[in-house]
Order: sequence, then structure tokens, then C-alpha cells
Amino acid sequence: MKDCTVIIPVYNCEASPLRRCLQRVFALGDSFEILVIDDGSTDETPKVLEEMKKQIPSLQVIRQSNTGVSGARNAGIVKATGKWVVFCDADDELDPGALKTNLQTMEQCNADYGYGDFSKIVSGNRETITTEDLHTAEQVLHTMLCRPNQYGAVWGKVYRRQFLQENHLTFNPDLSHAEDTEFLVRVLQKARHVTKLPEIMYTYYIYPSSSAKINQAALHHFRNALEAIHQDVAWEPEGIQKAFYNCCCINLLIMMVNYIFRPGVSFMEGKPILDGVLREELIQDALKHYDRSEMGKANRVVLTALKNNQLQVAYAAVKVRQAR
Repeated sequence: MKDCTVIIPVYNCEASPLRRCLQRVFALGDSFEILVIDDGSTDETPKVLEEMKKQIPSLQVIRQSNTGVSGARNAGIVKATGKWVVFCDADDELDPGALKTNLQTMEQCNADYGYGDFSKIVSGNRETITTEDLHTAEQVLHTMLCRPNQYGAVWGKVYRRQFLQENHLTFNPDLSHAEDTEFLVRVLQKARHVTKLPEIMYTYYIYPSSSAKINQAALHHFRNALEAIHQDVAWEPEGIQKAFYNCCCINLLIMMVNYIFRPGVSFMEGKPILDGVLREELIQDALKHYDRSEMGKANRVVLTALKNNQLQVAYAAVKVRQAR
């Protein structure tokens, strides 16, 4: 059995970030299993992977028909043989030394799931995103739902493979946005022991988008994911239910910044789309019932404007955020 399996889904990736990602994980050594799931790439990605495989003989490339990121990660879970599982996106980086230290912590704590701080790089500027030291799966679940943009990504975490398999924990193949958070809700509902990892092992890169179009498919997947999470937490205590409404609100803000009013989209172009989102019952309930104490002041201002149908105020706030 390998110490750990690193699962990297790829689809039509830029060559430079992909090479950087694979060169970093290669430094992990022979006790680690590296699975790259090529989810039906139609560009130069397969050629880049063949080139990298010559440099990294232990690299395993699994090519399949396009199923989406959830299907690619599921294929990796099925093929994994390591004691631990780590997910990495093809344009990000894992720190080999930090990962090895974190695996020792997982062993010492007998944990099913480990989370931690991570680095974010935007336009060449590095920022450390810190997380709280929480002690139970319920605490992590509550905090993740309140702050999915800080806790809700599947990468930067460590999972016990046997725990995933015994509990049949896989990604919802119908989701391609916010699928991370929906998966982690189910992970935390089953986890017996969780721990905060001591080392920053993951660097997340944010690249500017050149598209000025509203991605309707992305919005559809966001809404489907929120409905799935709603079903996941249907029988959870009231505190978790309220935290779920925060999750809806944060994802609403993400939809506005990254999709509805993305750079290049005018207020009049995005307004009909936002009107449709705000008419949905789940979003209306979230705007009424979210936990204000768990929401930052700037976000509360935007959410209040949305609740009161002051859409131009919300649009102006989005543009201020994008300009930072």
C-alpha cells in the first residue's frame, strides 16, 4: 500500500501550470501514488501528460470520456491504493514536505479528515488564508457552511481512503460547481475524528478570466448544488440549518461576482439573470434567515440590498470588490 494517493483531474489545461503542478508532486517520492485523470481533453493536454510521464515514470495517467470534474475525481477514488487521499487541481501546487508532515499528524490523531490553512496567489500576490482550530466534525461542518469560500474546497485536505470507501463517499457526478462543498458536507457527517493540519501544503492560483459572458450553465450547477446540500442537511440541528443559509448567501455573492456581473457585463445585462436567481424560494429563505453574526459587514450590506431589491446598490458593491 502506498502512503498517499494524490488525485489530479485534468481537462484542457494550460501546459505551464500543469507541468509546474506535476513537477511539485513528483518530489513526493516513490511512496506516493500520483493519479492524473484526463477527463477527455481535446487540446494539447494528453501530449503534455505523455511528455511529463517520460520525466516521471511513476506518474499514472487515466484517460476517460468527459464526465466533468466530479466524475474525474470519482475515477481517482476508485483507482486509489494509498492509505490517505489528497486532491489537487491541475493549475495549483502541493508542497511535498508540508504534506508529509500533515500525514504524520493524521496518523497521530487517527483522523478521518484533516483540513488547514492554504495560500492563495492572485496576480502574483500571495495571501495566507487561515482557518480555526476546531475539534469536532460538527464544528467543522457548521463553520464550513458559514464560510464555504474559506473551508469548502476539496483540495488542501487529507482523507483516509478506507473511510471514504466504507462510507461510499464520492462526488455527485451531476454537479460541477460547489460540488466540493456538497461532498464535504457528507464527509463531515460521517467523520469520527477530524484535525487541523499544522503545515500549509496547498497553493491555490486565481487566474483572470477573459470571458465577458454570463455563464448560465455555471449558475444552474450552483443552484443544483445548493439544493443537494439542502437535502444533505435536512435532518441536522437548527444551528446547522441556519449555517446552510449562510452557505446559500455566500454562493449567491460568488455567483454575482464571478458569473452574473463578471467584468465586462453591464448592470442591464446581468439584472434579468439576478432577478431570476432572487425569485428562487431557497435564495429568498436564505436572505431572510442567515446568521448575520457569521457574516462580514460588507457582505451584509450587499445581502440587505438584495433582500430589499436594491439591485443597483448590490451591483455597485460587486464592482468595488472586483476592482480591488
